[in-house]
Amino acid sequence: MTRDDSDRRQRATSTLHPSRARTRDDVGARSVAAKPVASTNPSGTRVALDLDGSTMGTHAFQEHVGEVQLRIEAASLEELFAEAARALAELIGTPSDEPSGPWREVTVDARDREALLVAWLDELIARTEIDGLRYAEVVVEGLTAHELRARIRGVPIAESRTAVKAATLHDIRIDSGPGGVSATVVLDV
Repeated sequence: MTRDDSDRRQRATSTLHPSRARTRDDVGARSVAAKPVASTNPSGTRVALDLDGSTMGTHAFQEHVGEVQLRIEAASLEELFAEAARALAELIGTPSDEPSGPWREVTVDARDREALLVAWLDELIARTEIDGLRYAEVVVEGLTAHELRARIRGVPIAESRTAVKAATLHDIRIDSGPGGVSATVVLDV
């Protein structure tokens, strides 16, 4: 990376409205409700906290010409997908003061977990474009290597921030380690 490329990179972060998170194990399936209390750490990374103060997941943006690279970290793959929805909602716009709409069922499938993350984000982008809602409230009801089943609930967008066209497979990466799961995905804007 050249110095000019480095200078062009900017971190874009903001906070989401306070909400609640919960997890539950249910006959082999894990559900994660994506309603965090948000804070921003000194490095500019957005951190989602449960009401007890424990970290749920984090995300940060790095802007490039015509795209945004999203870096997500979470304790589990389910939480990673929920955090991806929160990050996308934050990037798209600020929520209005109107109440959230009804819960909607969503199922996406793909050939592997990287393509599944792209399909998930693309589904949320399409629904945002059609419905005019941002979807930060997510309950992951089932997740396999090839399929995600979730419920989402949206709120109208008060002010648009970034017009996201699509998630891409370019340089996508999902890594698992002792500290949890992380992903990097590029969004076309």
